[in-house]
Amino acid sequence: MKKARKEGWLIVGIQHIATADSPFFKPDSEGANIHLDVVAALGNAPVIIKKEADSFFETSLEQLLRENGITDIYLTGMMTQHCVTHTALSTQAQGMNMHIIAQACAAPTKALSDLALFGLSARCNVN
Repeated sequence: MKKARKEGWLIVGIQHIATADSPFFKPDSEGANIHLDVVAALGNAPVIIKKEADSFFETSLEQLLRENGITDIYLTGMMTQHCVTHTALSTQAQGMNMHIIAQACAAPTKALSDLALFGLSARCNVN
């Protein structure tokens, strides 16, 4: 994020907040909170709240990116096999070049993350 900020890129944080009856990412739960180091790195960047794996689904992400003329997305996050994959392959990202920063993605195991990244490499630039 430091490099992106220096280069004047639009940085967008994504926070997954599910419903209160969900088994994970419940509102105001530790699991739904953005880590304090990430909050600090985001600074005043916009944070989009999502409720599904796909960060574009029923959020303002697509509108924000298109309004800012974004054609290349550099995606990081967790879980690689779930949220990163669904966001990278979202139909709402059509026409945008998707780049996955592999070292900044996480999953329960490295093998699972590597498997997801390998699958994404067919349609995304994984570096």
